[in-house]
Amino acid sequence: MIVVDSNALAYLLIEGEKTPVARALFERDPDWHSASFAPLELTNILATSIRATRLDEASANQALAKALALMENSLHELPHAQVLALANRLRISAYDAVYLGVSIELGVPLVTEDRRLREAAPDRCLSLAQAAAGE
Repeated sequence: MIVVDSNALAYLLIEGEKTPVARALFERDPDWHSASFAPLELTNILATSIRATRLDEASANQALAKALALMENSLHELPHAQVLALANRLRISAYDAVYLGVSIELGVPLVTEDRRLREAAPDRCLSLAQAAAGE
């Protein structure tokens, strides 16, 4: 089991340079969990990709459907006060604090390509490559 942010989910579902490593991680550990708002953040990534003509609407809808099916029973919420405390303690955004807080609550790593988040919580966060390699 791992916690992923919306970008890791996007790398799994939208073909790109990091897709092979995201797929390798999913094959290694398909039990992905996330914050309850991850589907909304993914929807924003998809909408941005459509506007930039990197993705057509049909492909975006397919990716969104896959994400919703994948995360159907794996989305978590945290109390806002807990998120605020973690964000302030680590000087990270509340959005990042939710992902990190979920990983703390579940006792598993957070997989993210966000370098600043990994630096803020190096004991909890792994890159896609590190997680896929089993580090």
